[in-house]
Amino acid sequence: MVELGTIGFVGVDLCRSPADRGRILAMQYSDKVLHRESALWVHTGFHTSVLTTRIDVARDVPVADVVVIGGQQVTTLERTALDLLINREEHAVKYICELVRAGTSIDAIEKLANQRSLGGVVGARTILKQLPRDLGSLTFSQSP
Repeated sequence: MVELGTIGFVGVDLCRSPADRGRILAMQYSDKVLHRESALWVHTGFHTSVLTTRIDVARDVPVADVVVIGGQQVTTLERTALDLLINREEHAVKYICELVRAGTSIDAIEKLANQRSLGGVVGARTILKQLPRDLGSLTFSQSP
């Protein structure tokens, strides 16, 4: 079972793909854009302790930074990585590994970071410059 904030417990067999995970959240959040750990979970299935208490809803996200997965609006892989770098720096590298495995790259995340003016983006750019380009090959345990 997976615990999702206000939704409750969901069987892991219902969460096998990004589309499955998006559909589950779309039942309650289809008119909202999800970001940070919520978008991370939709994209990758990586569950964090944050998801047990809340689903993160974004405000004022550019349309170019949003995709629809399973009927749910979520930030793109790159924007999700950038938001996590800015707001969850202590766990960001672990989360970015998951996002790279899901289809993005450090170069793509860095490109977006250079295009956006967000609070904390300068620190995110500094971290991105230090990361190895093969970051997705690293593995971490699922504890947040």
